[in-house]
Amino acid sequence: MLIRYSIKMKKLLLVLFLFPLGVLAQKPQCDCYKVYTGKFYTEQESGDSVIVEREKTKQIEYVSSDPRNKLKLNVIWLNDCKYILRDVGNSSWKAKIQDGDVIAEIIETGEGYYKVRAWEKKGKKMEVTLHVYPK
Repeated sequence: MLIRYSIKMKKLLLVLFLFPLGVLAQKPQCDCYKVYTGKFYTEQESGDSVIVEREKTKQIEYVSSDPRNKLKLNVIWLNDCKYILRDVGNSSWKAKIQDGDVIAEIIETGEGYYKVRAWEKKGKKMEVTLHVYPK
């Protein structure tokens, strides 16, 4: 009887010990839907801001000092938090990654901002924090 108790107790302690570690190791939950549409910005070292205007499947980007020079992109959502940015000149809406595409993954959302990890096919990954544009 004593042996059974100690085995059960060890299992219980193991579960109680590992459960918090599992919770802490999980990726933070992102509320990606809240950035599907909106106007955002990120500061550049030059002092300019890059402005991003997104409507679920369309995105326009431009530098604050030159708002007439806009980059128009299609947004192809791969899942809730990962998407492809593709030049509007490439009319393909296929989810297959093509040369010139930027793959982006929202890795964190918070009050008034979100963080995205972005990279080109076979390219270096970079992380960018975008803030909600003041109204």
